[in-house]
Amino acid sequence: MSEKFDIVLGLSGFIMGFLFIAIVFYFNKKHGMKKRIFDERYRQVHNTARSKAWIISTFCIAGAWMTAMIVEGAGFSFFLLTFVYVAHMIAYLISAIVANKNF
Repeated sequence: MSEKFDIVLGLSGFIMGFLFIAIVFYFNKKHGMKKRIFDERYRQVHNTARSKAWIISTFCIAGAWMTAMIVEGAGFSFFLLTFVYVAHMIAYLISAIVANKNF
């Protein structure tokens, strides 16, 4: 019973946290649009930051992937990291296709 309660409590905390972040994001975006905070410079800075973060996370995933293979072999963590890496690259491919259509 205690384990079931912990799962329900954890999931309810996750949902409440997600709703709180969504509400804060909505009002922040609404306020920023009124004050014209999200201009061209803002977009360029954040696009550059996202690009660098994507490159860093790709190398981190690849490093963790190799470490999991060396330490554990072809175990669960290896396949989990393989899935994360493939999903990461597919998301990059889809984003690149969408961005190319916009230009």
